[in-house]
Amino acid sequence: MLVHRTGRAPRPRTGGPGIYQLWLGPGELVLDDASRPLLAPCGLLLAFPRALLPLPERRVRPLVPLRLPGDRGVGALLTQFVLTLAAHGRELTEADAPRLTAVLMDLLAAVIEHAPGDATHPLVRQAYAHIEAHLHDPALTPGQVAAACSISTRYLHRLFQREGGTVSGMIRRRRLERCRRDLAGGDPSIAAVAARWGFRDAAQFSRAFRSAYGMPPSLYRQSVR
Repeated sequence: MLVHRTGRAPRPRTGGPGIYQLWLGPGELVLDDASRPLLAPCGLLLAFPRALLPLPERRVRPLVPLRLPGDRGVGALLTQFVLTLAAHGRELTEADAPRLTAVLMDLLAAVIEHAPGDATHPLVRQAYAHIEAHLHDPALTPGQVAAACSISTRYLHRLFQREGGTVSGMIRRRRLERCRRDLAGGDPSIAAVAARWGFRDAAQFSRAFRSAYGMPPSLYRQSVR
């Protein structure tokens, strides 16, 4: 991701047979694939693994390269957050990284969801919003999400398959991301964190966390302290 700071500058990218440019104004953002050449003469470049972005690959890839507004709404929050991180980076510690990364990825995902050209089905957007608002509820299921959207569970599954994911997978991933954020924030009780975000069983939560992040929650909490 590139945050352009001053003036107007082209963002050349080579791809296939030619080169094209995206002209960026002050504070504008561009999200692109880092595997391709990037020229950023007046900007702040932020690189991160694709897996950290809490959006399905199929949803993001068609939008890239994507120019994002950085002067209004959530885009303004994201821009200021990134610039503040850059300005105060030396004051931060390794223990701060997981917390700040979670905030950054959530802000970026929110900006992408408001981006022009996002072809995500409106019902999928509605389902995402319902999931986010009810992650704490252990009874949150695909059937409940479908009912909230006034559609059948079968149709909801079909919509999510078109996005390259599943309803249950989205619920589990977002719950785990919230748990990871709280553990990085120093919450003393792993069981309380799991229960807060809808996991009924601590052992099930531990297995899911290890599968997603390569270590049990107890070890992760120690690693970020």
